[in-house]
Amino acid sequence: MQQYAYTVADDASTLYVHLYMGGVVSAKLGGSDVSLEVRAGMPWNGTGAITVTLPSSDEGQVPESFALALRLPAWAGGESAADSIHATGEKDSRITRTTRDGYLYLTGTWRDGDVIDFDFPMPVRMIAANPLVREDAGKVAFIRGPLAYCAEGTDNGDNLHLLHADAETIAADPDSVKVNEITFHAQAAAQDERGLGEVEPVDLPMVTLTIPAWRESSQGAADKSLYALWHNVNRRKSH
Repeated sequence: MQQYAYTVADDASTLYVHLYMGGVVSAKLGGSDVSLEVRAGMPWNGTGAITVTLPSSDEGQVPESFALALRLPAWAGGESAADSIHATGEKDSRITRTTRDGYLYLTGTWRDGDVIDFDFPMPVRMIAANPLVREDAGKVAFIRGPLAYCAEGTDNGDNLHLLHADAETIAADPDSVKVNEITFHAQAAAQDERGLGEVEPVDLPMVTLTIPAWRESSQGAADKSLYALWHNVNRRKSH
């Protein structure tokens, strides 16, 4: 996934981490083969760790000098998100940090087994649409981490266009938006004897938002007793 999730600088001195996805990436940095094992809770939480693996020689593990540049997501605060990243090599001053152009550069002498821990904040943000887009004027979106959320009729009933976020309440008290950790169960029966469309049972951890909202009646009155459950846009219904 070169150029998409990771990029190696032209001079092979730096490995850029653009996306925090679980997996292993290998690259040649400073003339040595370097591997990173990435563990991440994205997109549901901002925690994770990157473990550095270096090649060994007859004399044992050899420290290597290079830089790892980690993207600082805008949804986590941009450059302030650098405070959420810590490398073990910083404790003994082997690794130094600089922030520029949306990345945290961790540069210095790396050892096999060095770990970079991160714990990005994931506040829920209410974002107003551009009023110059006529169809979106007066509307808001709810973002948490890298995900946008939507309301579905399954949870909120028909005529979703009558559903309004209680923006005044939310602006006055952001904690009125509740984050709910759930387990989503999915399964689908086969559509024919060949098993077409069959989905084995699977349980997936997910996050939903409970957002103060009100529903406009057919007469235009407001029922502010309603609280809407908003689900992640990637949600899929079970059958």
